Amino acid sequence: MIIPATVKIGPIEYTIKENPRYKTEHLVGQVLYYEGVIELQPDLTPGMTEIGLWHEMFHAILLQGGFREHDERLLDILAYGVVRLLQDNEFLRGKVNES
Repeated sequence: MIIPATVKIGPIEYTIKENPRYKTEHLVGQVLYYEGVIELQPDLTPGMTEIGLWHEMFHAILLQGGFREHDERLLDILAYGVVRLLQDNEFLRGKVNES
């Protein structure tokens, strides 16, 4: 997955940025809802960057749905699951299997 410069979640367009402070805080990233920013730790593997982005996007989706409390473990499960689903199922990425 190529990480885009922005992602639109509902009516909000979030800018995606790297922030090295997450390295020292042992975090992959954070969503800054009211600033419209998703920050990710630089120098992650491509897979961890993708999982981190999904995790933070799920936070934004839940907040827009009115959920203020988020279960971090559940968001990790969802992020890992979506990444794997997209890897294993080309049709979810818009590719048609014509066999």
